[in-house]
Amino acid sequence: MPKKPVSVTCDLTGTFSNGWTGTEPAWTFDPDPLQCHNGNNAITWTLTATNVPTGFTAAFSNPGIVFKPSPAWTGTTPTNQTDGTVTAEDNFQNLAAAVTFAYTTSVTVTPPAGSSFSAQTFTKDPDVENDTGTGG
Repeated sequence: MPKKPVSVTCDLTGTFSNGWTGTEPAWTFDPDPLQCHNGNNAITWTLTATNVPTGFTAAFSNPGIVFKPSPAWTGTTPTNQTDGTVTAEDNFQNLAAAVTFAYTTSVTVTPPAGSSFSAQTFTKDPDVENDTGTGG
């Protein structure tokens, strides 16, 4: 089964300066889109938040990856692992056309206890693309 690693980074530079700035974080997905071929694919997303404001915490949602309803993802449900990754598998056979599956990932940034600031959630929607044909 081919392993398909995906690195997801949410860079929070500029999102907070004595308050939320209204600036969205910079997201990096490598690769984007993730291309999977017909057959079984084991996808592992590594989710990382960088440049978290001092005293704040950043946590990805659980599950860290959520597929959108259309087109329906027919692989396994993405599951958070204890090592901080999220895994899912697909098994596509002989697709007549390439299919792109949209998914969402979100990170919530929480201020320190006693702060007057509220938590902020940032969301991004990259893709998984399954190619046509046969093979793995």
